[in-house]
Amino acid sequence: MRGGARGAAPVFFGVVTKFYLRLYPRKRVTMNSAYFWRDDAAYDVYSFVHEVGLRTPAEINLMCNRDPMSDDEPLLTLNVTAFADTEDEARQQLSLFDTCPARDRALRTRLYEVTDTSTLSRYGTDTHYVETKRYLADNMWTHASFDHLWPNLEIMLKAWPPAPSHLEMFNWGADLSKAQRPSMAYSVEDDFYYALYAAWDDPADDEKYTNWVTEHMQAWEPYSTGIQLADENLINRPYRFVTDDNLLRLDDLRATWDPDWTFVSWPAPPPSG
Repeated sequence: MRGGARGAAPVFFGVVTKFYLRLYPRKRVTMNSAYFWRDDAAYDVYSFVHEVGLRTPAEINLMCNRDPMSDDEPLLTLNVTAFADTEDEARQQLSLFDTCPARDRALRTRLYEVTDTSTLSRYGTDTHYVETKRYLADNMWTHASFDHLWPNLEIMLKAWPPAPSHLEMFNWGADLSKAQRPSMAYSVEDDFYYALYAAWDDPADDEKYTNWVTEHMQAWEPYSTGIQLADENLINRPYRFVTDDNLLRLDDLRATWDPDWTFVSWPAPPPSG
């Protein structure tokens, strides 16, 4: 059952009654730099992040959303965080991002700030996830060149939904080269992760923004290797989230431990009869 639990999240077909926690030493320094651009710098910024994203130990979060700083037009926010043993080591990691070709066009910067994960989490959640809003999200993993992704993003930027709608991108795939992950059930990973969120108020706009998210993510499908079961849009855009080998193993585990489909899961149970 362990292979089915790891990575399955709320669709795991079982009840966890015990788990073991392995602790790792925490890095002594968490340091963050942030850069802010108007959307006319988008091509240079995203291309740069695709270029350096897998050769830096720093964690990258590149966000696009409407913001007062850019007169309520799409704003690009590049947040990079170094986890290091010393401030000098953290500064060295973050200095790479001062070489971005769009560096001199930044509206504002916030550089080399020693911080903590709680503060960084507030940056990422407080303004972008509002309980009163209606949301739709979709996502993809990719190793594509940004040249392939740019035409669709260029179209998106011309009709960006109201705040706090956003597109975020991470270089989570950089971790893949450091250590082999344990086998996981729903696990399709790649170099970069993109998640697209639309947020709105009026239920009458549900179809409009559902289509906006779904159609733009469909346009990126030729360059996607799968999705993560986190910001998924499976009702409107079913897509690959498990490798073929893992799917076979998962089916065998379910047949053994939950043959009657007692637990709700995805994909849906086979038709009866």
